[in-house]
Amino acid sequence: MAAPYSLDLRERVVAAVAAGMSRKQAAAHYQVSHSSAIRWTRRQAETGSPAALPMGGKKPFTLADEEAWIRARVEEKPDITGRELLAELNQRGIEVSYYGVWHFLGHVGLSFKKKPPRQRTGSRGCRAPAAAMEAAPEQGRRRTTDLHRRLSSEGDQRGEDEHDAAAWTLRQRPETDREGAARSSQNADLRRRSAL
Repeated sequence: MAAPYSLDLRERVVAAVAAGMSRKQAAAHYQVSHSSAIRWTRRQAETGSPAALPMGGKKPFTLADEEAWIRARVEEKPDITGRELLAELNQRGIEVSYYGVWHFLGHVGLSFKKKPPRQRTGSRGCRAPAAAMEAAPEQGRRRTTDLHRRLSSEGDQRGEDEHDAAAWTLRQRPETDREGAARSSQNADLRRRSAL
């Protein structure tokens, strides 16, 4: 959102209107919109100052008055869910959304983790390998390196992956073709220069 016009400009527009200019003329003279001049003169008449109204600010939580009750309820039943708490608040006559409850609980530092940290599952990288895989014999496992082998023209397997950029050898033209193309372009350049 844009910043409000300065109080000095507002006061000059209002003073010009009070001195006898029309609001439209004062707006054109100070290069502001006609509607701004109208609002500022109206605000001057109503409040005694054309100053801008306060911007922004935070709206207090709807549940701020219920914080003590919510804390007591969470201590009484630590595994209560946000939906259950919402239903109890609605029964008490407090109209609030689930997200209002959720944001308020985050604001006051309450959370609903049903499992303590030592019982939760870890990330995949932290787990120990499965015992069945460790006990499996080596020859029984599939080797992923044998997948996607490319065959050469003779039919034998190459040791390169088909998705490996190094395995994709470009067909190279014979040296004579490349040299011949270079010579023909040089000859064409020489012919153009000699014609000038």
